[in-house]
Amino acid sequence: MFEGIDRVAIAVNDLDEAMVRFATLFNTTFQELPPSPEMGIRACYGASGLELVQSTNPDTELGRTVAEKGEGLWAMVYRVGDMDEGVKHLKSQGMRQIGEIRVGKMHEVIFHPKDAHGVMIALAAYPDIHPATVAIKTGYKEKGLYGL
Repeated sequence: MFEGIDRVAIAVNDLDEAMVRFATLFNTTFQELPPSPEMGIRACYGASGLELVQSTNPDTELGRTVAEKGEGLWAMVYRVGDMDEGVKHLKSQGMRQIGEIRVGKMHEVIFHPKDAHGVMIALAAYPDIHPATVAIKTGYKEKGLYGL
């Protein structure tokens, strides 16, 4: 059911600055995703599974958390082969679902950080390649959000 860690997301105040810092630290590159005004974030991720997220709206969960607690670990995202079974299992362990995102063929279910030692847990299910990778490789700017 759980296939492994899909990505680790770090909340940052300045995405551009954080991309440079982490690229230098880990000798890697990041690709910025299309802005998401509806979610109030800017984000980028690298092939190693590290995602950096910056709030663009202080009234979002991310914006409030960064204002209150500062930068740091935001979420751990696990890829699952069967979303229904994954959700059922986490709920049976006392995890409370707080959100759900569907973009193209990607489906994520998000659980409350208070139920996992302050770390938001998300389950992700998608066909072969993560939609963010598809977006970057297919030119989302020319084809629209996520190129799907």
